[in-house]
Amino acid sequence: MHHSFTLVVGSALCCLVAAPAHAGPVLYATSYYSNNAYAVNSDGSTTVFGATIGHASGIALDSAGNVYVGSETSNAIYKFTSTGTLIGTFTTDHLNAPTGMAFDSTGKLFVANGDSGEINEYSSSGAFLGTFATVPIGSNGLLHGLLIDPTGNVYVTDILSGGTGNLIKYNSAGTVLATTTTGLSYPGQIARDSLGNLYVSNAGGDHIVKFDSLLNSLGNFASGTGANNYGVAYDAATNTFYQGTFGPSGNPSGPIQRFDANGSSLGFVAADQTTAYFLAVARTEVPAPVPEPSTLIGSLVMCGMFGAALGYKRLQGQTAV
Repeated sequence: MHHSFTLVVGSALCCLVAAPAHAGPVLYATSYYSNNAYAVNSDGSTTVFGATIGHASGIALDSAGNVYVGSETSNAIYKFTSTGTLIGTFTTDHLNAPTGMAFDSTGKLFVANGDSGEINEYSSSGAFLGTFATVPIGSNGLLHGLLIDPTGNVYVTDILSGGTGNLIKYNSAGTVLATTTTGLSYPGQIARDSLGNLYVSNAGGDHIVKFDSLLNSLGNFASGTGANNYGVAYDAATNTFYQGTFGPSGNPSGPIQRFDANGSSLGFVAADQTTAYFLAVARTEVPAPVPEPSTLIGSLVMCGMFGAALGYKRLQGQTAV
């Protein structure tokens, strides 16, 4: 972790006091109707990425913090630096309205293709590595969210004809381990907390639904989030959740709502944006805490006292016979 340091002089001793590191983006989001992606900064402002992305959809981060964004209209994936500079674009085999995306522990990119029902694997440079699984989506269905847990299990949401939906769990070999078919209406993105619980943004039901790792429903986590909300993400550093609005929210406070670990609203961010389809938490360092004034003053006093004592001791040594 990088810190800046302030030099404090006290007699013969210098004290170093850590100051907070510069905070970068805390969250990334895609805007389907604005055809772009953007970063949400720590102060709530946003920085729009430097490329037009037709119907921007899924979003994922690799281990280096690079950001990958899917385009449903061009069937392409755009790769950006963490600050939004375009690195490259790949249009490769089997991309068909890419939606949910996630990297596994080996660096492979898994992509849920909304219109074909395929979950495909790619290298970080876009090379097609094979089809992981094919999900039946029905005549008007859509494969949507995708998440990979630390053991390699893959979770996807499947919107069926009429808006009902499934949450499906696969092992790392592509074998179905569990499926839930109740309580979901237009399910979207999936998030996972540090305990292994899953959270599905239920766009048709005005809430986030919570499941355990076996896909047993644990009820509604947060309600009143607004209709048409497909995006959800979990920030382990702050133990908080974000949910985004697919269509124009009409909320002057922003299209992304933040929740604490109990599902209580902490307000909105990204006031200068209108939509947030998919979300991804940024890979950033947590700044060091700023010392309280009383603690800082106490430290400076101690530094000064120690420096004075050291100077006195040295003076004694110089005058001794």
